[in-house]
Amino acid sequence: MMGRVGAKQSFEQGRGDLEELAGVVVQTKQVERISAQLGVQVEAFCQREREALLSGKVAPLLRVEESTSGCRCSLSVSAVSSFVPG
Repeated sequence: MMGRVGAKQSFEQGRGDLEELAGVVVQTKQVERISAQLGVQVEAFCQREREALLSGKVAPLLRVEESTSGCRCSLSVSAVSSFVPG
């Protein structure tokens, strides 16, 4: 939760939300530290994904989602990677 609130708003606001909404009392600096640690982990994961994609060890899969709102249709395509045994 600390990483999520720290990513979406100021650390102080996130600390306040944790206390008010979840009853979790932490210091602002703790929200900042956890958010920074999670950011490093996310960046490392993304880097490994990029390297795997570029090395040919994964094949991109396309997922097409169709949504309708009234008479208007829109398609969204997102890339999902899948491991290719080698």
